[in-house]
Amino acid sequence: MNFNSLSFLIFLPITVFLYWVLPHRFRWIMLLAASYFFYMSWNVWLGFLMFVTCLVAYLCSLLISRTEKKKVKKLGLAIAVVFCLGVLIFFKYINFLLENLTGVIRLFGGEIDDISLNILLPVGISFYTFQTLSYVIDVYRGDFKAERHFGYFALYVSYFPQLVAGPIERPQTLLPQLKERHHIEEEDLLSGAKWLLSGFFRKCVVADFCGIFVNKVYADLGNANGLAVFAASALFLIQIYNDFAGYSEIAMGSARLMGVRLTKNFDKPLTSTSYTEFFRRWHITLNQWFTQYVYIPLGGNRKGKARKILNTLIVFALCGLWHGANWTFVLWGLVAGVAVSVETLLKKSPKNSLPPANAATCATHAASAKIADSMASIVSDSTSSAAAFTILANSVAPAATVPEAAADSVTALPKTAVSSAKADENPTVRLLRQIAIFILFTFSCVLFRAQSLREVGIAFRQMFTAWDWSEGYFDSALSALGMNAIQILQLTVAIVTMSLLYRFTEERREPSLGLLCPVAYTEGKTNVGLFIYGIFSVVLFWLGLLSSGDVSGFEYFQF
Repeated sequence: MNFNSLSFLIFLPITVFLYWVLPHRFRWIMLLAASYFFYMSWNVWLGFLMFVTCLVAYLCSLLISRTEKKKVKKLGLAIAVVFCLGVLIFFKYINFLLENLTGVIRLFGGEIDDISLNILLPVGISFYTFQTLSYVIDVYRGDFKAERHFGYFALYVSYFPQLVAGPIERPQTLLPQLKERHHIEEEDLLSGAKWLLSGFFRKCVVADFCGIFVNKVYADLGNANGLAVFAASALFLIQIYNDFAGYSEIAMGSARLMGVRLTKNFDKPLTSTSYTEFFRRWHITLNQWFTQYVYIPLGGNRKGKARKILNTLIVFALCGLWHGANWTFVLWGLVAGVAVSVETLLKKSPKNSLPPANAATCATHAASAKIADSMASIVSDSTSSAAAFTILANSVAPAATVPEAAADSVTALPKTAVSSAKADENPTVRLLRQIAIFILFTFSCVLFRAQSLREVGIAFRQMFTAWDWSEGYFDSALSALGMNAIQILQLTVAIVTMSLLYRFTEERREPSLGLLCPVAYTEGKTNVGLFIYGIFSVVLFWLGLLSSGDVSGFEYFQF
């Protein structure tokens, strides 16, 4: 069941209605049933696989929590990690591994036939396995108390709004909200509607519309000129961003209708002025996951600059592989890791992050009564539980951890606070830097969009060699894109409208703990006229695309 399907538009209102009419003690049962129904709509066996994963993680976490023996704790952790990663590797990477194994054997003169297993890739397996792993690891570390109620734990893993494409929620941010006795509030309903509107517009209008032209060019790369390939790659960057951000916003809106506040997963990444800043703003929860469970355990930035760069490259390579079982994704991750590492080496002073000394000061103050009072006000005043939990987690983290989170590596936790240096930057210079980063990411998007390294080579060959400014060159590019003047105007209107809707849904930043700590979010006022305009825009664009057969599923479902 896709979010952009008629079945979901029926499923969601029914689920929300049942949630509010049922007594609190029955809500988790209804949500769990709805979540499994949502997931099993793709394939019945997927529900069984997710249930087994939940059961193993649940039992292992109980084993860890009920014993004081370190060996037993490590055994429970090992079983959960091996099982979850084993399931992920088998379903997602087994054919990739077999393909490369046969390639190595042939390279050394061996004769072997192609080996491939006909395995269905479970939708969203990368997301819910990572979420399950974060729970077990946090229980092992003592960061979260093991949940005794299997139903609530199963709901945490399978919660339908963020099940198949995130955001990846840690247990501290989501489980308490699922157990909370919510009361229907106008603010939740209105905010949920706003996020749903924005998300549907991103996906059904901007992403799908861009996808029409991207698919046409990449279906015949060898005959497209350089301008067409570059334009298609730039449009793909816009497409993949709005596709994934759209999903995240629909997830946020769906959950908010039931009083649950999910973590914001994107923070205007296309306005970034560096690779590092881009990845802090892109897929924030995945960034947090790799920071907490890979980067910091590897040593983070505590063992010198060379080790920090190595850790960054490892994390980015794994991040690329996480996105797909293809060498194009691994290469994409390594390119991003190299770019971030170069920025780290060239950066004389970290302008986009807090210095370790300041981060340590934050940790020290977190232990004081003054900060404790401030934290209490965050929880009461913030309209985003996820934001409040993030602030609290960062504020009370041990002094050894906070500097890691404040490191200038991309794998550090994202910073919502904007430095005064960034704010005072010349607008023209900032715009030029934004354009430069957008162009660089356009090139890297070739690695993300291409189906093979051979296709990557063709795309770059055309992009850098197939240029001829003779008469008719521009028309040839438009022909390759399948784009006319009216469609250019439509695309422009769609992107402009998207920017207006973003302002409509954007949360206003206000400082909570001062300049040294992250900021809280509070929502702005509602623009009813823009809201109505946006609804009509979504409907009209969606129906138009639907009639032409160009509506597609979410790109990130493949991950």
